[in-house]
Amino acid sequence: MLNEFETEDGKAKWRSAEVRVMLDADVHYHVAKEAFERNIPKRKVIQEALLKNYGIDYAPIIGGE
Repeated sequence: MLNEFETEDGKAKWRSAEVRVMLDADVHYHVAKEAFERNIPKRKVIQEALLKNYGIDYAPIIGGE
């Protein structure tokens, strides 16, 4: 889902993409294992993988896991 935002004064515009991912069991296992070993949320592991492998700078919802 692509969201478009604009400041109240109209000087700045930006876009946000909502990414929802369904993981198969094997991928979920590896993501959960790495998150547990590094004591970080699974969302952070996925974010790092997207940036490293695809150059996608994904900023997750604050407070979400």
